[in-house]
Amino acid sequence: MELPNVSRPTRRNKFVPKMVNILVWPLFLNRIPTRKNLSLKGIGIASILCPICSNSVKTLDHAFGGCLQVGKIWDAIGRWVNVVFPSNKGPESIVEWLDSARWLKKKKDVVEEIVITTWWFIWRTRNEVIFGSVEGYRDLIIYSIVLVSFYGFHPVMLSYI
Repeated sequence: MELPNVSRPTRRNKFVPKMVNILVWPLFLNRIPTRKNLSLKGIGIASILCPICSNSVKTLDHAFGGCLQVGKIWDAIGRWVNVVFPSNKGPESIVEWLDSARWLKKKKDVVEEIVITTWWFIWRTRNEVIFGSVEGYRDLIIYSIVLVSFYGFHPVMLSYI
């Protein structure tokens, strides 16, 4: 068995817990079970369209940045942090944008923490929408990201989200 060849080293941010950092590795290997990836593996699903917007195939880039609802989340987070994210908000584009940003290391670390936290909440909330009965998708994610960024990933805080 061979390990996959990746062009970029795995990112780990010391400000987020392991459960959140763990999402980044399969994200960059395109191993997240999006509807397109499940379909390519021969798993029968009713539709490969995004369950949130129903406008596009749910690929990795669409799930984490291309969906109109997710784009609005990135815009709101950008206004909160006072940064302008790239127009293509897929994970690879966000990381290239982060790597090329000319900020102090402390600011770069904090923005990266917010980006990774945003990915995690997007994925977590999308799963809750698909498998549960969560409404207010966009507002819930924005509220959760801001709350966790201020108070951290304390189990008591996560129970309120």
